[in-house]
Amino acid sequence: MRYKRSFFAAAAILTLAVSIPSQADTTPKLDSVNHQAYITGSSGYFLPDEELSRAEASVILSRLMVDEYGAPSYSETTSYPLPFSDISEQDWFAPYIGFMNQQNVLKGYEDGTFHPEKGITRAEYTVLLSRFTQVNNTSTIPFHDVPSGYWAEKEISSAVHNGYLNGYRDGSFRPDNIVTRAEAVTILNRILGRTPDKSFIESKKISRIFRDLSVSHWAFYEIFEAAASHRYEYLNETENWLEVWDIPQYSSEFVSDKFHFILPELKTAAALYPLNLNKVDSIALHHMEHPTAGFRDIEAWHLQRGFDAIGYNFWIDFEGNVYVGRGWNKGAAVANQNGHIISIGFQGDFENVNTYMPQAQYQSGVQLIRWIQERVPTAMKIGGHGDFGATDCPGEFFPLQQMIRDTQK
Repeated sequence: MRYKRSFFAAAAILTLAVSIPSQADTTPKLDSVNHQAYITGSSGYFLPDEELSRAEASVILSRLMVDEYGAPSYSETTSYPLPFSDISEQDWFAPYIGFMNQQNVLKGYEDGTFHPEKGITRAEYTVLLSRFTQVNNTSTIPFHDVPSGYWAEKEISSAVHNGYLNGYRDGSFRPDNIVTRAEAVTILNRILGRTPDKSFIESKKISRIFRDLSVSHWAFYEIFEAAASHRYEYLNETENWLEVWDIPQYSSEFVSDKFHFILPELKTAAALYPLNLNKVDSIALHHMEHPTAGFRDIEAWHLQRGFDAIGYNFWIDFEGNVYVGRGWNKGAAVANQNGHIISIGFQGDFENVNTYMPQAQYQSGVQLIRWIQERVPTAMKIGGHGDFGATDCPGEFFPLQQMIRDTQK
């Protein structure tokens, strides 16, 4: 299973709640008063652009559901029936799914399965959340890809009319697209009436709350709203924060007194899943095949070639600065051995142009290899790119064997 227990966990027991508008007394209710954190990260990551799964949706909504008196509906001490053949009681999300099934909010399939890992589409998510909102009879839906008679037409139309969901600029709704974590949080915030106080957040000079989420991400403030508990008041129909706590905290992994780490805002074409560091057994060294190209040049070229991101976990320039590329996320694309090789790229073309490596770059390479092995002791093998695939990289003039010997001193 790829899930982490902490991705979508509530931060505290809810003591007071008022339900949002409901269709009937039996309609489940969500806490729209207490602005407690209802998401956290895993090992400092949130993966905002990764798909939202049925299991994760079950956890979010279970933790937010309250009864008619405002007390939490889900209980950690209650054993909920689990009638699904593809879920074990040992799965961390099992009790939440059992609860959602008991509440008739999110059911399984006719064959007795639940498919916890399956991503939820925009249409499915809209219908799921309609269980907690007033579904209105509105006019014809304004999207060319949601035809009359579409199975979720009424719910989509109502959600758009109520301002919970938007379409795209091209006039589409894309009902079959899978909802991402960032989108799921943004939509849920709208239904809960939760609006981030950007001025308050900016006054605290907080520009990053997860390793993979900085202020430049389109959903940064929405995710902050969901990830940090806060006390607030409404002034002129605007949510003003008075106090904030439970802000996700993480310490930088990338600290050394031997060399300088640089953490650029990484450009990615797809989600990068954190490596299982227990499976990493090797470190591969590369050169750039260009005499002067910098980190951003290499990153752009790799993206143009179809990589998910820059192809190196770390990258060292001529001055010895170490750029964190993929970090501990997805391993480097070395001969399809992506899951167990950490990769270090070195600025320069050590095959045809750069005949020697600057001392600062060399020493950073040695120290970085030692630093990695301290944290990933299973990374026993060190070699050039050519040791792992059919290539001449890292080049004739790359001091490969000397670097390997010096890391062992």
